[in-house]
This record gives sequence, C-alpha cells and structure tokens, in this order.
Amino acid sequence: MFLGVSASWFFSLGLWVLGLVICLPVHIRHQSRFALVVFGVLTAFVLVQHFLDLSPVKPYKRFFRALQSGMTEKEVTLILQREFPTDGPFPVPARTNEISFALNPKESLWNAEAIVIHLSEGRVASKEYLRD
Repeated sequence: MFLGVSASWFFSLGLWVLGLVICLPVHIRHQSRFALVVFGVLTAFVLVQHFLDLSPVKPYKRFFRALQSGMTEKEVTLILQREFPTDGPFPVPARTNEISFALNPKESLWNAEAIVIHLSEGRVASKEYLRD
C-alpha cells in the first residue's frame, strides 16, 4: 500500500493467484468451506486495495504515468488536480521551487554534473552541486 504497488494489475493478480494456489488445493483435498471463505475475503481485499487510494502514493504514481513529453504547464496542472482534488483525501503535492542545470548531458564524462538552485519567493535560498 505504501509503495503504491497495489495500483498495478500485475501485483493484484499475483496476490490473487497466490491465494488461489493456497486455497484451492486445501478446498479440494479437505472439502473445506473455510478455504473458499478465505479465498473470497482475499479476492475482496485485492479488489479493494486495487481500486481504493489508501495512501497518496498511488495517485502520485498515476500522476507521474500520465505526464507526457510536450505537455504544457496547464495540462500538467489539470492532471495534478484530477489526481489530487483540493477537497480530496490527500493534500495536493507541493510544487518545489528549483532550477537545475546539467553541465553537458550529451557527454558521458560530464552528464551527471549538475547544479540545483532552490528558490524562495523568487530568490535563491540555497544551492547544491551534484558531482558526477
């Protein structure tokens, strides 16, 4: 839940199949109704986990996946508002005030050298030099 993995159908299906692999043989061998009840509860749990946002991580990951190259700032803001409505259960992620520069992204010797400038009220508040 905290990592947002329950948003993935692969994770949800894998968890459901694991429950099936455990509960089905128990039911077949012992004619256990309890195994069917456990499997039903697990199925309900997997569906609820997949569709409900119990932490802000899942909508944050959906927001990231929806971002496409070439989008305008307005389009990005609309997607953010869709995933984090102002009256929603989770606070809207804070927009950071950063500017970053890469020394030479095309040259492998220098592509990780970066400067990150943190702004506060439009002025430089701090700076970081990230070495290669």
